[in-house]
Amino acid sequence: MGYDQRQHTRFLPTDNAFAALGSEYTIVGNIKDISKGGIAFSYITDENQYLEPSQKIEIFLFGNNFNLSEMPCTIVYDTTARVFKTDRQFINKRCGVQFGVLTENQSGQLGYFIENYTVGSSS
Repeated sequence: MGYDQRQHTRFLPTDNAFAALGSEYTIVGNIKDISKGGIAFSYITDENQYLEPSQKIEIFLFGNNFNLSEMPCTIVYDTTARVFKTDRQFINKRCGVQFGVLTENQSGQLGYFIENYTVGSSS
């Protein structure tokens, strides 16, 4: 039996919740779960790319004005979930990040997001 090292409860976001990662937010994906300590999201790419460990992440809601940007984070994992081959190869990846030190405003907005835009906790 594995030991779960999570310090924070993870919550399941609404379907329109997305994360964008990278210096110019080149990686965008659907948020799978979120906590006060970090976030997991999935994205599709056409190549295996190297992600710098330290990044900034943005959380936003499609069709809503909520936007939480410039959040410092560290990539904990970036794994391949599935490979699709058509005339090109597409890779479905799952990325988990741990938030860095957030400003008071970022921390408050993150709490607001969890309180208002999640539909329950994940096990």
